[in-house]
Order: sequence, then C-alpha cells, then structure tokens
Amino acid sequence: NVIVVETRCLPPEKRNPENLARATKLLTRMLEAVEAALAGREYLAGEFSGADIMLGYALLLMKMWGLLSEDYPNVKAYMARLEQRPAFRKATTS
Repeated sequence: NVIVVETRCLPPEKRNPENLARATKLLTRMLEAVEAALAGREYLAGEFSGADIMLGYALLLMKMWGLLSEDYPNVKAYMARLEQRPAFRKATTS
C-alpha cells in the first residue's frame, strides 16, 4: 500500500507527498463506495461471501495501520460484524 510505504517505510527525506495525496484520494473513493454499498446491508452481497473475506482483510490492515476513519459508520459497523465471526477471531488470534 502506497500510504504505508509513504508514511511508515520510507525515511522522511524520501517520502513523496504527491504519491501520498493520490493514494489517500483513491482510498477515500474506495471507502465511500463501500460505505454506500453497505447501506442497509450486513454484508456486501447480502449474505456473507468471499467478497467479505477479501474486503475484511483489507479493512483489517487499514485498521491495524490506523487508516480506518470514523467517517464511515457503515464500514465501521461492518468491520465489527466481521470481527465477531468465529472464523475471523480464530484467524486473527493465534
């Protein structure tokens, strides 16, 4: 993820603000789309599916890196539902 590279991996003198701005804009667009898709739904496709596993992993990384904003209540509630699933808990606590 460009955001992680630009904020955590590279030393300050090698960071590129344009790369960070572009990646942040793309992340915001993605989160806005997911926020809208989750309106009135528990999971992306209505029922739990592979799409939720894929998105859940991306959101877990975002949360771990402090990139999951409070500005997306549907996404936040969705992540909380995923985290309560037994398989998720087993996979993330070993």
